[in-house]
Amino acid sequence: MKRIRTIVLSTLILFIMLPGIAAADTIEDVRITIRHWNSVWNLKKFDKLLAFYSPSFKEGGYTYDEWKAKTDGIFYKAGDISFTADDIYVFVEGRRATVSFVQEFKNASMPPRGLKTLGLEMINDQWKIVSGKWEALESAPPKSEAPKVATIPKPSPKVKTSAKDHTVFRPNRGISTYPYTIQVGSYPTKAQAYRVVDAINVKGGNAFFALAHIAGKGDWYRVFVGYYTSEAEAFTIAERLKQGGTGQANIVKRPYTLQIGSFLKTDQALISKKGFLKAKGYIGYIVADKYEPDKIRLLTGAYKTRNEAARRVKELSREGIKSIVDLR
Repeated sequence: MKRIRTIVLSTLILFIMLPGIAAADTIEDVRITIRHWNSVWNLKKFDKLLAFYSPSFKEGGYTYDEWKAKTDGIFYKAGDISFTADDIYVFVEGRRATVSFVQEFKNASMPPRGLKTLGLEMINDQWKIVSGKWEALESAPPKSEAPKVATIPKPSPKVKTSAKDHTVFRPNRGISTYPYTIQVGSYPTKAQAYRVVDAINVKGGNAFFALAHIAGKGDWYRVFVGYYTSEAEAFTIAERLKQGGTGQANIVKRPYTLQIGSFLKTDQALISKKGFLKAKGYIGYIVADKYEPDKIRLLTGAYKTRNEAARRVKELSREGIKSIVDLR
């Protein structure tokens, strides 16, 4: 797993360090296209799947027609494919885009996990896939392997509300999936923090900010990049950020966050909610929901303690933004 994330995160850092000219909305359009492509695959609609590809598409030495014939032969045997939205890394330059993500096959005889890289091009105002590459990250299971026994998923824990301050808390589900992040700056105004975050995200990064009350200094807005499972994972990225000229890049533990909502991966409401946050002057970011694999969570901010995050819930509420405290 460490090797998988290293491959994908290295790609992300390369995108951050290269000069980017794409708008954040353009990057999100590419991500939406990939999510829809995944949804159509899982629905086993081969004709509709082909609509995502350009006739000039090539992969592994195959022309479009050769690839089409080969894929048609394995399409219905390959099983569903899935990937988490936070695994989708996008770099856009002009009318071309490169996308990388970890792809998992379910109920398939082929390798269950691989790194997928797709090249896209804007053709007639639509993003079309023009090239593809797939690298297996795990071996295929042996044919003699006994089938897994299906288990009934446990229901999601109920959300409780504190009568004292109306702050909504999700019960502690164990430990944070992504407790670490990298702080790259701190600014006295939200406008300053927003400009720094936007500059990083335009280049394909994953930056956000969080309000902090600092004794003797008042309100400051801390800017963070990414979310990581361990300090070791964050260290490599922090060193790359320093080399790229960001200056400060300190690894900090911020396991708590504010969840704005939970959505299906192809849910258009996610885009609307991110736009609503942006209009209010906030930055949202998305991560996988390990308790509900078919969903992704829209989060904002990162905090050291639950109480610190709870204070932010009230502040966002005053601006018409509903949120709950959760572990990242």
